[in-house]
Amino acid sequence: MKIQVEDDYVLMNLKAPKERDKLIRKFLNLLKSLIEDPSPLLKYKERVRDVKIQAEISPLERYIREEIYGPHPYNALVKPNPEVINEEKLRKGVREVFCQKRFFAALLSNDITSDLREALKSLYDELPQCPENNYIFPHWELKNSFIKRRFIRSDDSYVVIVYSAPQPLSKDFLSMMLVDELIAGSFQSMLMKVLREEEGRIYSASHELKPMLGGGYYVISIAVPNSSLSPLIRSLNDLLTVESLKAWVEKVYKENQLKYFKERLYWKYLLATSDPSVLSNYYALEMAIGYYWTPPERLRSLLEEVTVRDLLKVIDEHMRHKLLIILEGVSPENRAR
Repeated sequence: MKIQVEDDYVLMNLKAPKERDKLIRKFLNLLKSLIEDPSPLLKYKERVRDVKIQAEISPLERYIREEIYGPHPYNALVKPNPEVINEEKLRKGVREVFCQKRFFAALLSNDITSDLREALKSLYDELPQCPENNYIFPHWELKNSFIKRRFIRSDDSYVVIVYSAPQPLSKDFLSMMLVDELIAGSFQSMLMKVLREEEGRIYSASHELKPMLGGGYYVISIAVPNSSLSPLIRSLNDLLTVESLKAWVEKVYKENQLKYFKERLYWKYLLATSDPSVLSNYYALEMAIGYYWTPPERLRSLLEEVTVRDLLKVIDEHMRHKLLIILEGVSPENRAR
């Protein structure tokens, strides 16, 4: 475990270094006392009796996860039971949560005092070893294309396309990030050029690459007027074949535009991590489950190594099959029928 220090960023937006140091020390002391004796937390257990923690708020997101992962804790609705919480279980839980592999702190300022760094390192050295990870993380490999149709009360319909994704922090996942940029990431991407500029069927398409342990998924969502739903689906069926996707990538490469898309992806990431608090979260997530390219210059360096062959490989392995969800709107004039 390395206590990481970067000169380019600051940890918090606190004007006085002494105030910041004082806050960090307070946190360290609180954490240390909690690890040594978590029993004071028992008095709060009644407060969680009615707590419900849902894996994902969005009904569509939950539906997608249930389709591709099936029964799994990712989809679970958790209802805490205070009756089973005792001091022994609480102590075990605290030591598992605050163990060495799950504890990471980024000191992102060069004016952190040396004794504060030593205090943080000392706390880390005292943390217990993490237990073996007994969770089974699913890996989704969609074998069949199929359509799920749901009706909604709206003047617009929604077409949602879902693909599997590579393991996070692999070169394939980085290639998938670039494929996303080529397909739906900007006005120069395939869906926007064809469906918006050439055919005039859509205004925009939302898209997100979901990295998860064991794999993940890539989702594209398009809103379309009900009257244009059928023509849009026909266009998508032509555009989203493996052959069509590969042809688009090769076209971009032959026109020497691949560097342009790499730069766009880099600058998007740079903007996303420009907030020090966001960057700190990225560091922590990378250490905890390993799937973000921080700092941004590392992403840029790795992107330079991605070739057109890497992109074609990802398309072949992860975009040959898809989950297509149609949320068909029912317009006002049809609702009375």
